[in-house]
Amino acid sequence: MRAQKKSDQSDENFYRYWLNEHGPLVASLSASLNIKRYAQSHTIQDALGQTSSAILAEDEARFIDLENSTIFFTEEHCVVDL
Repeated sequence: MRAQKKSDQSDENFYRYWLNEHGPLVASLSASLNIKRYAQSHTIQDALGQTSSAILAEDEARFIDLENSTIFFTEEHCVVDL
């Protein structure tokens, strides 16, 4: 699922709640939901320099429909990993 924060929430509060409140709730229900792995991918600002981005964009154009794709960088937070 791609989660969209509510418009009245700051990014900081959204990610804090998702990780520190919702994450433990999911973990507490993981056995009953038969969840083996639950990870949250929190978007971060572009972590690459312009040169690196250009190199990757050139390669990605070989196999990705860039006009119909959204590219973003994330930091993964593993909440459940059985």
